[in-house]
Amino acid sequence: MTLYEKLKEAKIEMDHHESDLYFELSGRSIRIASQYPQWMKSATTFTSQIEPKGSLWVDVPFAYDPWWQGVKA
Repeated sequence: MTLYEKLKEAKIEMDHHESDLYFELSGRSIRIASQYPQWMKSATTFTSQIEPKGSLWVDVPFAYDPWWQGVKA
């Protein structure tokens, strides 16, 4: 199962921009993400500017699976 699939299964709040996966930072989301060190080594955090404003999120480059499913070779 991919990082995206695990977070979705756990009902973690997520968003994305193109292929970058965003998920809300919490103890539960970090426990899941820690199982994917290959993705998390390039992850960064940011403060949300939309609701809930001020919450911390994680940006994982290239980890949003649905974007890749839509890319044509």
